[in-house]
Amino acid sequence: MKSRGFILSLVLLSGCGGGSSGNTAPPPPPVPVQGIYFGQYTVSGASSPVNVYGAIDSGGFAYFTDEYGVLYVLPAITDTGSLSGTMTAYAPAGQTFSTGQSITTFQVSANTSSDGVFINGSFSQTGESGTFQLNYEPLTISNVTASAGTYQGFYWGNGGNTAISLTLNPNNTFSGTDGFGCHISGAITPIPGYNLFTVTADSTGQPVCAGSVSGLGFAGTTDLTGQFGGVQGVYFYVGASNTSAGFTAEFKAQ
Repeated sequence: MKSRGFILSLVLLSGCGGGSSGNTAPPPPPVPVQGIYFGQYTVSGASSPVNVYGAIDSGGFAYFTDEYGVLYVLPAITDTGSLSGTMTAYAPAGQTFSTGQSITTFQVSANTSSDGVFINGSFSQTGESGTFQLNYEPLTISNVTASAGTYQGFYWGNGGNTAISLTLNPNNTFSGTDGFGCHISGAITPIPGYNLFTVTADSTGQPVCAGSVSGLGFAGTTDLTGQFGGVQGVYFYVGASNTSAGFTAEFKAQ
C-alpha cells in the first residue's frame, strides 16, 4: 500500500547555553516550545491542507503525524525559536512512499512565535514542497501515571488492519503484541505539567518488527483517527522511531 501525504514527527530541541561576562548582554530566554501541537500542512499544487498532530518535549524528543499516519522527525529548534536542516519522514507501519521506500527526507525551516504558541515553516524535496503551521493545544487529561490498565489500538495510517494490544502496569512498564506477530515491551515516563510522556520500547519476534525505539506520547479524550468511531474516552497517542523504522499509534483505554 502506498502512503499519502508529506511527513512530520520527532523533534530534538536544543538547550540554552552560555552566560555573560563583563558588559556582554545576557542571552535572551529560550522560546518555551513544549507540549501538544495540532496544525496543518499544505503541499504546493494540492487542493486542500492536511491535518497534523504531535508533541514536543523541550530539550528532548518530539514527533508529528499527519492524518495518513506518516511520522516526521525535525532538526533541532534553537533557543531563538528557529530551525533548519533535514526532516526525516517514516511511512506508516507496513506501508511505503511512492518511491517504494519507507523512509524519506525533506529540507525544512521554521520559526516559532515568541511565546511558543505557533510554529510556522516550509519544507521541500525534489518534486515536492509546501508550508505548515502548528498551534499549541492545551489538552487537560491529568496524571498519565494513574492510567494503568488494558489498551487496544492500531498503527496509525494502516486502515485499522494492524491492531496492538498493550497492558500498562502501575509502575509505568507495559507489554503486549501486535498484528504483525511482534512482542512489545517497554516503559513510559510522564513529563509533569504537560500531559506528555516519553516512551522506550522493544518490538521483536518477526523480521518486520521495529526493534528498539524511543519516542513521545500524549493523552486526550478525542478519537483523532476515527478508528474507534469517534467515541469519547481516554486515548493515548505515541510516535516512536530508530534509524531504520518509525511509527505512530493510537490506543484507547478499555
